[in-house]
Amino acid sequence: MKKVLLVLVACLLASTLSAQVLWSEGFSDGIPTTWTMFNDNNISHNEYQRDAWVVNQSLGNPAPAVVSASWFDPAGVADRWLITDSFTVPDSGYFFELEAACYEAAYPDGFMVKVSTTDRESRAAFTTTIINVPAATASFEKYRGSLDAFIGQTIYIAVIQNSNDMNFIVCDNFKVYIPAQNDVDLVSFALPSYAAINNNLDITGTVKNMGVQDLTSFDLTYSVNGGTPIATTISGINIQSNGTYNFTHDVPFFTDAAGNYEITVTVSNPNGVTDPTPEFNTLSASTIAYDPATTVTRTSVLENFTTAVCQYCPAGHDRIHSALENTSVNTIWVCHHAGFYTDALTCPANEAYMFFYNDNSSYAPAMMVDRYHGDPAEPGPVTGVGDVSTISQYLTEVNSLPSFVTLNLDNLNYNPDTRAFSGTVTGRFTNEVWNANTRLTLMVLEDSNVTTQSGATGNYMHFNACRATLTDTWGDPLTVNADGTYTYNVSGTLPANLKAWRCRVVAIISNYNSSDPNDCAVMQAATTANLNAPYVGIGEANEVSLNVYPNPATDYINIEAGSVINEVRVYNPMGQEVYTNNNVNSENLIVNMQDMATGMYMVTIRTDKGVASHRISVVR
Repeated sequence: MKKVLLVLVACLLASTLSAQVLWSEGFSDGIPTTWTMFNDNNISHNEYQRDAWVVNQSLGNPAPAVVSASWFDPAGVADRWLITDSFTVPDSGYFFELEAACYEAAYPDGFMVKVSTTDRESRAAFTTTIINVPAATASFEKYRGSLDAFIGQTIYIAVIQNSNDMNFIVCDNFKVYIPAQNDVDLVSFALPSYAAINNNLDITGTVKNMGVQDLTSFDLTYSVNGGTPIATTISGINIQSNGTYNFTHDVPFFTDAAGNYEITVTVSNPNGVTDPTPEFNTLSASTIAYDPATTVTRTSVLENFTTAVCQYCPAGHDRIHSALENTSVNTIWVCHHAGFYTDALTCPANEAYMFFYNDNSSYAPAMMVDRYHGDPAEPGPVTGVGDVSTISQYLTEVNSLPSFVTLNLDNLNYNPDTRAFSGTVTGRFTNEVWNANTRLTLMVLEDSNVTTQSGATGNYMHFNACRATLTDTWGDPLTVNADGTYTYNVSGTLPANLKAWRCRVVAIISNYNSSDPNDCAVMQAATTANLNAPYVGIGEANEVSLNVYPNPATDYINIEAGSVINEVRVYNPMGQEVYTNNNVNSENLIVNMQDMATGMYMVTIRTDKGVASHRISVVR
């Protein structure tokens, strides 16, 4: 499913320009009834976007906004028009401006703005294009076009959704006004979440020339934790009106002390004159400085929201698998059967974790890595399952963050007779990053669930499904000793509806903030192997002996059973059947694995005594 646009931030121009505004429209009372719309014959996937343009109260800059779709069934090119009332351009220097954002970065809708000097009765009347944006960004930006060609004329303005099979465009804050001659905005500034001490950290960001004159210079300062500003002047540039410039302060941030640092950046004095809109000139960001000697290797957890009724989820599984295969990161894949309805594998924890969408709606396939809020266009850590390169970049970015805690499951035990868990989870914090909100969560994951799957053909085997938690859904608090060590005593029982042979336990240490999904980052993760062997046949009282080796495998695997094997099937990590032999008639079989990519596979056999499965890994 294509996803829901995140809440985006920005403000209207301040009252300092109000005397120069000819007219404006923020859609707080809906689309004016005197405006005109042209629709096309396409059918939007979303019922509420069937009209050419509609007002959405939850999206906007800040809200509401007008939206127009381009995601159709069948796919097609949008041709959806929103046309203003007529007005007369009184003098030179007037511009038409609006703010716009695409629904999501993976499907970047664009738009055009055209002018008619005659009427608004047909598309053909609009002969002049003043703005053309083939692909908008996922955060609101201001776009404007000059009206100097229409001085003294009465005109209509049309905003046109013209994208091909994207999602939808969001527009807000239409106005006709005279911009300032010299005006610079600070549109972005960010810091890495962590920075190693004794290293320079560049202060970088982006400014936008909001003035009419070309921007040739501006002042740039930054301060650390409210201290004395460090100033420089950026000159020797030539940024046209509405253009952007990426800057780097000539004095980097440096510290030899670990701790939290807030850095505030301010831009001012465009072309040497006072900026008329200083409210858009300052941004702040924070970073944690750390000693690299205290870091440990991070194992990340990729939490994937997916359900058997989601037709786009199998393709999302494929992309996640390819990204994991092509990215050298330590990652545990967990599937929460929620986000787009539920299915037979849904447990209460799955639905509770929809909290991480941080919105009134959800979608699938979706994912988050270490519950890290890496996409500023999203309201929470959950983001869409993009293409393979985007997922790989996301995995690499999060996995490269330093971790300061170890997590050991070697003393976690499972009794197959009583189905009880016991033992301890242990580890140590190498830096004082824990607090009262630090939690340990133990999830039970189940593999090899064969069910129907929308968007797939034949049998589909689900892997990595979170079916229960052995702790509180949000984890149990950790008691950390003065030296950073901790011990958690495990007590729990495997739910009766789960097969032990296809279950394992995943442990996650994270922060938990019940009021802020973006303050729940995972610090470390670990997993056990499957719980017991030999493996018990599904729905059978008889034990089926099964041995698969070598494990890990490279070229071949040997399958041995204590009875005649009738059938062998091998499933890849997406649940796709990659090998089938329906006529084995032997207790032994060799399977060629040379064409199978690196990853975890499930080998399932059927005998007269029952069914058994075994997980193996293939390593290249």
